[in-house]
Amino acid sequence: MQIKLFKAQKVTYLLPHEHGVWAMMLVPFLLGLAMGQARWQHLLLGGAIVAGYFAVHGVLTILRKPKKFREALPTVTMFGLLGLLLGGLPFATNPAAFLPFVWMVPFLAASVWFVVKKRERDFANDVCAIVAFTMLLPVAAGLGDGEAAGAGTSVEDVALGMLLNVLYFIGSVFFVKSVFRERNNTRFTYIGIAYHAALLLLPLLLHAPLPILLLYLPGALKMLYVLRKPQFRAMQVGLLEIAGAAWFLGVAVWLFRGGM
Repeated sequence: MQIKLFKAQKVTYLLPHEHGVWAMMLVPFLLGLAMGQARWQHLLLGGAIVAGYFAVHGVLTILRKPKKFREALPTVTMFGLLGLLLGGLPFATNPAAFLPFVWMVPFLAASVWFVVKKRERDFANDVCAIVAFTMLLPVAAGLGDGEAAGAGTSVEDVALGMLLNVLYFIGSVFFVKSVFRERNNTRFTYIGIAYHAALLLLPLLLHAPLPILLLYLPGALKMLYVLRKPQFRAMQVGLLEIAGAAWFLGVAVWLFRGGM
């Protein structure tokens, strides 16, 4: 006769449902990678970033709903350890490349504050998340060898890439909020249109190459279309954002690899 002293419990892992975050993570990481040379360390770093995102999602779940502590704990521990293991080797080979993560901390802390205050949907929280994830660009660029790839990884190039990335995703926030949360706020829509108009003037404002405006042209057209009060489904907006992020990344890689 078997006697079960402990009842086996099924372990579940919480997966993030904030789909827009994937683009905010992948675009700066891939752009930074393209500025240098792809190396095997990037594969481990990419895995570490995804695992870290899952772990942070678990932490945020606990902050939102403390009653889910036991349910979220396996996600935090499992993916947290996995992220540390995957990121450990790239860090050991080039610790200096990871210095930008220091600048990520205050912006992540600000996002945690918004979660605790139940103000996750604030525009400022979106900006904090965008800036935080943009730090993946200099980390990825720092792991690569710009000279071997034939592309510049100067401080100026990295700083410009970071600025362009932040500006793009802020524009994306304007579009998504104008379609959903701020749908009936015409003033917000016009602010978004004015913002995108300013982006199209960046070559003049920054004395930068004219092709930079190609990065933001689709976003400006989307904002103008919002004036017609279209009925978008979540899936349609998601596909538009994926296409927009792919366009931005493709044009940005072209610009930094000789298009400017």
